[in-house]
Amino acid sequence: MFTKVDVDKYKHWLLAGNLEQREVALHVFWHTRIRDAEIDDMIVNLLDINCVCLRRDTMRMLSKFNDVKFKNVFLQALDDSDWAIRGRAILGLKKIDPNFRNIPQIARLIQTEKHPFCRRCLEDFN
Repeated sequence: MFTKVDVDKYKHWLLAGNLEQREVALHVFWHTRIRDAEIDDMIVNLLDINCVCLRRDTMRMLSKFNDVKFKNVFLQALDDSDWAIRGRAILGLKKIDPNFRNIPQIARLIQTEKHPFCRRCLEDFN
């Protein structure tokens, strides 16, 4: 079981300059399912880092939370240049928004998305 000291250590790692520490901390919070508003905000901020692997893992984690508070994060990620991030954003929106078909960015992606993973994520929309 994680103590407050452990949680504080990994929160600090989410802010570290070292990408490996950030990745480890992300996975610790993912697998332990320890969450609070501060941790969620720190995790969302990982999407601003110029490391596609870390951003992919972050979006994969957020899309699994099934939490409506990430809707704007998913909407922004629909425009990401990385296909895996776009696909996970689509999946995250599907889980939290019963009106996802009415989202303008989704309608655009249905018409324009080329990557097979994203097309598969969009399949239920057709």
